[in-house]
Amino acid sequence: MTSVLLPAARTAPSSPARAADPDAEGRGARALARAWQGAAAVPGRFPAEVRAVLAHHPAFAHVAALLVAPEGAARVVDGDDVGPGTAADALVVARAADGLAALAVVGTAGGFGPAGDVAHAHTARVADVLGVDALPDGIPYRLLQRTAAALCAAAAFAAPHAVVLVHAFGRRPVANGSPTPPDGFDEYAALIAWAGRVARSRGSAADGTTADAVIPGAVVPGALVTVGWAGGRRLHFGWAAGAPAPAALPSPDEQLRDQLGAILGGPVDHEGSALFAYGDPVEVLVRADAHAVHVEVPAVEWRGHTAVLTGERRASFPREGVTRLGGDAPFIEAVYTARAERVARFRTCAACGERTPPERMRGATLCTHCAAGR
Repeated sequence: MTSVLLPAARTAPSSPARAADPDAEGRGARALARAWQGAAAVPGRFPAEVRAVLAHHPAFAHVAALLVAPEGAARVVDGDDVGPGTAADALVVARAADGLAALAVVGTAGGFGPAGDVAHAHTARVADVLGVDALPDGIPYRLLQRTAAALCAAAAFAAPHAVVLVHAFGRRPVANGSPTPPDGFDEYAALIAWAGRVARSRGSAADGTTADAVIPGAVVPGALVTVGWAGGRRLHFGWAAGAPAPAALPSPDEQLRDQLGAILGGPVDHEGSALFAYGDPVEVLVRADAHAVHVEVPAVEWRGHTAVLTGERRASFPREGVTRLGGDAPFIEAVYTARAERVARFRTCAACGERTPPERMRGATLCTHCAAGR
């Protein structure tokens, strides 16, 4: 099965950042996009740090991602959102050893907002999904909302596993020469402890030890904690530490370059302020201005004895939305189509056997190097 990266819906942005670092949410979202887009270049693959966390449970020894729905598209699939704007920073459906798993990914570069911040219109809906009369104090609403999202998605896909996965990109602070818990980790541990108490109060069978019994020993970054939940479903919590997010967001051109690299599965040359080229020889061109992105089939125009790289435009898209997590589906399709059109024009040199673009052919059978006797 091939993993699928769905386009981000053009919805209103999620709730404003409430962390101590006002830019943390933006940096975390961008780092999350890079990590998951890079992993999506290989079907079924997770980011390495995420796979390492999941591997702590035997059901996830050979887990494979089937679908990754980014922010905006990551809504609860029974028709109801569990919170304003989105239900998860990324929603993942994966194949486990004993069925499917639904993962609600929480990206962060600096915590989750103040604890007890539950003044939201969907608070009652989240509490209902979690099976409690009221949401607990001391736990950020964002974590509770993502837990509800994981459970809703697991129910919709009849998945025996629901996973709340924090993908953190913050730098671990150091005190007295030793790393201290990452920003937001205490709130995350409190969420696990609360879930363990809820599960135990219902008589749900725990998978291994309950959360209360292992805090603070096993609830550490990089570990996976599992509690029983209603209906025999297992609810897992994991904290994966990614590479620290850069202090500043990349420029729009850098974002577009990274997006193209994720789509094409390799490095993209950024030639000038508005031209992006993939492949050697070039297989696809993308030009950008302040408002639009243009997909082109590469071509060469001879000006005297000088070959000038040009492009035959095939499609244009509004720049907004193209560089979001998952990108824009028609844009992605246009990139693939233009690349295929270009590669179909290549010819095989009869001497060296290399696939060669038409501008590097001398006649119908030889490339310029072979024709020159090199």
